[in-house]
Amino acid sequence: MLLAFDYTRTFIGLEFMCNAGFEEVVNQWSCLSGIQTTLAYQNCMNKFTYNVAPSNFCSLVDDTGKCLNDAYLNACADRGAAGTYKTERVIVGPQGVLVNVKGQSKPVLNFCANNYLGLSSHPEV
Repeated sequence: MLLAFDYTRTFIGLEFMCNAGFEEVVNQWSCLSGIQTTLAYQNCMNKFTYNVAPSNFCSLVDDTGKCLNDAYLNACADRGAAGTYKTERVIVGPQGVLVNVKGQSKPVLNFCANNYLGLSSHPEV
């Protein structure tokens, strides 16, 4: 089970680094590259490795994710610089291909999936 988890974790990490997260990883390489050698990171992974079982897998993955997030934030104190901080834009008005965003004068392209079945533009919603 642990080998399967390591395999999956490796490919999920590579998928992030080689796709959407590429820019964040490149910009923060000096901070992110050394995190796996920190005691905080190793403690998180050891706790997972030595306690994981089919009966607690999901809860332990959640706990480990929170632990690793704390390790990343402590190693890269500036959340924006670490690439782990994301701001949300507030959509004002109905959703479509173009949407109006609070604080911007021009409409922007809408790539989010908040319009399932077109319900976000329904008058009763």
